[in-house]
Amino acid sequence: MAERTELKLSKNPQITAAILEKRDELEKRQPNADIAYLHQRARDKVAAALVRQRLRDELHKAQELSMIDPLTGLKSRRWFDDELERRVKERESDRTKKPLFLIIMDYDNFKMANTQYGHPGGDAILRCMKTLNARETDEIARIGGEEFAQMIEGSLTPARIKQILIRYSYSLQGISEDLLNNRTPISTVPDDELMRRITCSFGVAQWIPGDTTESLFKRADIALDFAKRGGKNRGYIAQKNRRNFSFNEVIIPERPRI
Repeated sequence: MAERTELKLSKNPQITAAILEKRDELEKRQPNADIAYLHQRARDKVAAALVRQRLRDELHKAQELSMIDPLTGLKSRRWFDDELERRVKERESDRTKKPLFLIIMDYDNFKMANTQYGHPGGDAILRCMKTLNARETDEIARIGGEEFAQMIEGSLTPARIKQILIRYSYSLQGISEDLLNNRTPISTVPDDELMRRITCSFGVAQWIPGDTTESLFKRADIALDFAKRGGKNRGYIAQKNRRNFSFNEVIIPERPRI
């Protein structure tokens, strides 16, 4: 209860009566004012909490969107960098014994698709990469232009890697050709020449103790460069020898025509 205010009363009885009456009136109104104030404070706190939650939701949504490539719907370069770093650190700290493989994929002569069918045709080819079957733990990310990357955990023999690259290559070739067959060319480049070149090159590397994200990526990128220089539509696997690395070619046979 609020303390009664000590008043200096007048010697005039009428004035004293008026002062006391006014004080009683104010004291009767004070509890209501306090309640109104508390209600307003509560409303302000709720409003502030709602604003903070909305900002957190918007931030979370923005972070999620930054992890997705807007053109293809695949994971983004930011996601790839963060995830590769996380997986490498897991192996550095010995939290997992699973082998880790990195595959970098790059469309061959991709500019021909843009020349032949314009950017919409080229964009459609890029989106074909999303059709590859991949486990959630092996998601594919678009890391730049027509270049993509995938991390695979688990033991992979060279023969198994070859099977994966051939399956990816055939799938991308078939889907790209079906897609472009339904589009009208905007240039004079022959269709059959373009179709032969809708292929993909691959570079593969495995994490080894002492690897950083940079060294692992660089080794896979060098393997990809070997594939490009070797004639495209093929892969190279970086393998550790006693003293250094060797890069072994994976030939992708001509895709069977149905």
